[in-house]
Amino acid sequence: MTLSARQGLAASLGLGSLALLPAWDAVLSLPGAARGWTPLAWVLGGTLTLTIALEMCRRASRPARLMLGLAVGAVLAALLFETLAFFYVDLKNSLAVVAGPWYRWARDLIAAAVLLASGFLLWLGVRKGASWIRGLLSEALALLAALPAVLVVSYLMPGAMPPQHESAAQARRVVVALVLDELDTSAIDADIANLPNFAAIRARAFSASRMYPPANYTSESLPGMIAGENFEQATYSRRDVHVLPAGSSDWLSLSGRGTLFEDARQRGARAALIGWHLPYCTIVRTAYPCWDDAAYRAPGHSISLPVWLLGHSRLYSAAENRWLDGKAADVREYSRAFLSSAQNYRLQHIGEIFADQHNALLQTLESGRSELVFAHLACPHAPSLHRDQVAKLDMFQAYAANLRVCDRLLGEVLGLLERGRYADGWALAVTSDHWFRGRDWLDAGRPLSTPSARRPVPFYLLTAGAAAPETTDVTSNSRVLRRLVIDALDPGFMPARARSLIESQGDSPTILRRF
Repeated sequence: MTLSARQGLAASLGLGSLALLPAWDAVLSLPGAARGWTPLAWVLGGTLTLTIALEMCRRASRPARLMLGLAVGAVLAALLFETLAFFYVDLKNSLAVVAGPWYRWARDLIAAAVLLASGFLLWLGVRKGASWIRGLLSEALALLAALPAVLVVSYLMPGAMPPQHESAAQARRVVVALVLDELDTSAIDADIANLPNFAAIRARAFSASRMYPPANYTSESLPGMIAGENFEQATYSRRDVHVLPAGSSDWLSLSGRGTLFEDARQRGARAALIGWHLPYCTIVRTAYPCWDDAAYRAPGHSISLPVWLLGHSRLYSAAENRWLDGKAADVREYSRAFLSSAQNYRLQHIGEIFADQHNALLQTLESGRSELVFAHLACPHAPSLHRDQVAKLDMFQAYAANLRVCDRLLGEVLGLLERGRYADGWALAVTSDHWFRGRDWLDAGRPLSTPSARRPVPFYLLTAGAAAPETTDVTSNSRVLRRLVIDALDPGFMPARARSLIESQGDSPTILRRF
């Protein structure tokens, strides 16, 4: 089939957009506050680059067309494969959430419908002849030409968000919940001489020595903590988190569940949210101000389009995983290679993520306009928070150094709380989403195993005026955080209430899954 100049340009534009559709989806998923010209410039520039390359192939003379076509064709084929894989995985996950226990039936019905539609089109083509097929392709190419414009307009017109207004009134009381990613009790014990602020909190706070997280992974653990429920599984996308409640076969959206943020709103408390790893600011619409690391999950802010594409490539990932498997005999060497791999492009910017979180947290506390401040922080999670050390330090060296950075942040938070600006006092809860998984690797002697047993995580609760430590050794689960944080908004809240909540809740399973 010979294409006219207009049809050829339309095909090139459309194929360029299709090949980069996963990247377009990433930037379109950015909340309005994280959008800017840079992400758009990267993906639009990539689309136009592919378009120009395809046009050069189409218009080149025969000898040059062959060589150029092979090179551009290989790149385009790889990108289109990634797009198909993206559609397959995305649709599969969406179907699992929507269909629940009927997933297999729904999958088979959709597959049958696709086959029937393909057969019908083939039958029409045979019956109506080549001219009809050419006309259909021409119409399809004309539609493809509109794809880049639709994507650009969609990016420039972000979806409506509920209006958020920050009251200027000074909060009389504040509750700060710090969830430090991978904070580990044994790591604190081993380095307590170099962690003066952790030592100071231990000397004054109420603590739970047998507090276990809902899961050994953030994606399952944090939803359980903010919703106060047990979830058997969780899956997250760029826009939402879907959870499978214990004993249920129906997947549900976390944004539609009751959380501690909704509880705070119902009590008239203003909630501020700072997080990472999960799409907090699209899930929680009642928190203001809200900061998450959405900008680091798409090309543009700190990550170039080629790096993003490589990090998301399933073809590259399969090859790199085979290379990493060869290093699994040495846990430390494996961790160094793993953290510096292209798949972990976002972790390699963890220092920038934490710096943004650090500034957002301190600014929120200094403003004094929020009664609840919830912060899930990228510390002491490896790799190193210092960019030049990411490829040099293994997971264990980076974790030890990062833990001391967490300690300094803790001192800054305590300093702001103890200024006396809150007439009805304050409360500070410090815990973790799960223990340091590097300990599981060392125990097993391999980095890819499922942990054989769960481990406790730190849990400290410090209130204004507390001078002596208290401890409970009753086994509990940190999903109690939802009730505890909301109760702590009461000016009359005392550590005895925390003890009662923790001890009355009892234990619940910790979901363990393979790394």
